[in-house]
Amino acid sequence: MIAEDGDFTSSYVKVEDNGQGTVCAYAYPVGWVEKKKADGFATAANYQTGDSLSLNMGTPSKAKTIGDVGALAIAAEATPSEGAAKVLQEKAVTKGGVNYTYLTVKYNTVTRSGYDVERISYIAATVKQRKLFTLVATVSSERRNKMDLILNAIQASFRVGDVGVVETSSTDLNTK
Repeated sequence: MIAEDGDFTSSYVKVEDNGQGTVCAYAYPVGWVEKKKADGFATAANYQTGDSLSLNMGTPSKAKTIGDVGALAIAAEATPSEGAAKVLQEKAVTKGGVNYTYLTVKYNTVTRSGYDVERISYIAATVKQRKLFTLVATVSSERRNKMDLILNAIQASFRVGDVGVVETSSTDLNTK
């Protein structure tokens, strides 16, 4: 079955910004379809269930570190909730000398067919060169319990760093 078997695909995206090369590394479940965009960002999704992830870079800010960015600001930047996301969990993590904030947020969104749906997003975020980088894995609230280990593994796989330095550890992807 797609996404529930615990197998992952690792992916890397190189972002060129003002001559600075940054690599974003992440993993997503085997069977999801990945689309890399020309601007260096990416999405991956299971089109059968609506589960998805997106890799994004925010606009330049005054923040020098992830500690300078509040959880609600991260949630507002990373979800379509227009500031109405509720932070369920927040955790600070350091990997390879880089500080990250992990968030779990809940928000409502309206589908194209007009249904109001509650969504859960697991967000990993960091700041590099005054830009907020986020990896957001999202499922419907009904699928949260089934996908919890996988969403945590996606979140833990996120790395941002200089070209040639970043890689995702397979120990981050242990869902079994």
